[in-house]
Amino acid sequence: MFIKQRMAEVPLTRKEIVMAMNYKNPSNGYCNFDKWIRGEDIPLHQEDKLASAIQVSRKELDAAIDETYIAFAKIKLIARIDARSKGREAFKPYIIAMCQRRIPSPLFAGSFTHSLRFIQLEKSDMELPYFEFKTLIKDKIQAHFEKNLGGVAGFGYFTHYVLRPDYDSPVSELMVFDLDGNRVINYDKNIELIHGQPTGLYIK
Repeated sequence: MFIKQRMAEVPLTRKEIVMAMNYKNPSNGYCNFDKWIRGEDIPLHQEDKLASAIQVSRKELDAAIDETYIAFAKIKLIARIDARSKGREAFKPYIIAMCQRRIPSPLFAGSFTHSLRFIQLEKSDMELPYFEFKTLIKDKIQAHFEKNLGGVAGFGYFTHYVLRPDYDSPVSELMVFDLDGNRVINYDKNIELIHGQPTGLYIK
C-alpha cells in the first residue's frame, strides 16, 4: 500500500524502483517487488535499499510496513471470518467413514476416492425423535458399507464411522458408530475422529 502510494507521489515506476535497488538479476527484483506489493514480508537486508529507492527514510518505511502488515492482517481476518460464515451457512451434517489409512496409498488415489467416504445428511435429520434418528443412521451406515464393500481404494478398509452434527461441533460432540451403525459411547480416546483432505491433511 505504502509503496504504491510513493510510486504515485514521486512518481516512480516498478522498473525504476527495482533498478535503484541494484539487483544483479532484475527478474528476482521484479518477483520480490510484486510480493511486497501483495503485502508479503520485506527482508530486513532489503529495507534500506527499498527506502532509498522510494525516497523515504528507513524510519518512515518501518512505520509504513507496520501499518501495512496490520491492514493486511485485518483483511485476511475478515476474509477468514467471511469464509467461515459462508461455510457455516452451507454446512450439512455428515457421516464420514474412517479407514485403515489416514494418508492414502498411493497418494493420488485419495483425490478420486475421498468423497466416497461421506454420507450426507439433512439438518432436519438431527431433529428427529431419538428412535427414528437411530434407525436412520443405522440404515445409512449399513447401506454405505455394503455399497463400498467395506472400504475404498487408497484408504483401505473402514474401521468406524463418525458423525459431525454441526459446523461448529467440537471433537467432544462428534458421534462414533461401529460398522453395523450402532452408536459407540465408550470408545478408545485415541480413535481417529477428524478426517482429512484427499491427501490425508486435516480440515474442518
